[in-house]
Amino acid sequence: MGLARHLGSRKLATEALMKALSLDPNLGEAHAALSSVKMATSEWRAGGEEAKRAIELSPNDALAHRQLTHYLLHMQRLDEALVEAKRAQRLDPLSVYGQIAIARVFQETKQYDRAIEEWRKAIELEPNRAGTYWYLSLTYDEAGRYAEALAPAQRAYDLSGSLVHRAQLALVLVHLGKTDEAESIIEEIKSNVNYRDASFPIAVIYAALKRKEETFKWLELAYEAGKTGLAMMSRVPDLYWLRSDPRFQDLVKRVGLEQLWDPSARERVYQRH
Repeated sequence: MGLARHLGSRKLATEALMKALSLDPNLGEAHAALSSVKMATSEWRAGGEEAKRAIELSPNDALAHRQLTHYLLHMQRLDEALVEAKRAQRLDPLSVYGQIAIARVFQETKQYDRAIEEWRKAIELEPNRAGTYWYLSLTYDEAGRYAEALAPAQRAYDLSGSLVHRAQLALVLVHLGKTDEAESIIEEIKSNVNYRDASFPIAVIYAALKRKEETFKWLELAYEAGKTGLAMMSRVPDLYWLRSDPRFQDLVKRVGLEQLWDPSARERVYQRH
C-alpha cells in the first residue's frame, strides 16, 4: 500500500508537470520540478537532463541549480556539485536548501569539520527543520564522533516523530556499543504500522551489527517500499563490507546506481578544497 501511494503521487505529479510543459515547454520551474520527481524514482540521468534544461531556460533559478547539485552528488561528480551548490547559494543566500546543498558536498568529500560548520549554519537559518539535525547526526557519525551524534539525532526525532530519525538514534547507539538500547529501538520501530518507512536505516543498523541476512532482508524491503534512501547505499560506510556480495551488486543495478560511484572521487575533491 505504501509503495502504491508513493508511486501514485509521483505519477500524478509527473502527469501534471508534463501537461504544463506540453502547453509551454519553456517553463524552467516545471523542468526543475520534473527533475526532482525523476530522481525520486531513480531516473538519475533523466533527472539530470531536466535540471540542465531548467538552468538553460532559467539560469538564475536557485532551485534548478540545487537539483543539478543533487544529480551531480549521486553521480559522484563532486567538483561540479560544489560549483553548482555555490551558485545556488549565491542566487538565494538566505535559503536553507542552498546551505544544505553546500553541507552535503562537504559531507560527501569527508570534510567533516567543514560539513558540520555548514550544517550549523543551516540550523541557524531554520532552527526547527528536523532533517538538518538528522544530517548533522549522520555527519558526526561518519566522522566517528559518535557521542556528538546522539543529541542531533534525538532532536531530529523530537521535531518530526519520524521513524527514520528514530532509527538514526539506534545506529549511533550501535556505534557506541550500546546494542541493547539499539535493539530495543529497532523492536519499537518494527511494531509501528509504518515500519517500512525506516526499512533502509534498519538495514544499515543490521549491517553495523554484522548481521548479513537481516541486512539484505531489510534492503529488499526498502526496495519494495520504493525508499529513496537506497540511493545512498553505495556510500554508507556501514554497508561497505557487503559490496562484494552478488546480492548487493544486483540491488545496486536495480536501484540504478551502477557505474555512478567512483571511490576515488571523494579523495580528489578532498585534496582540492
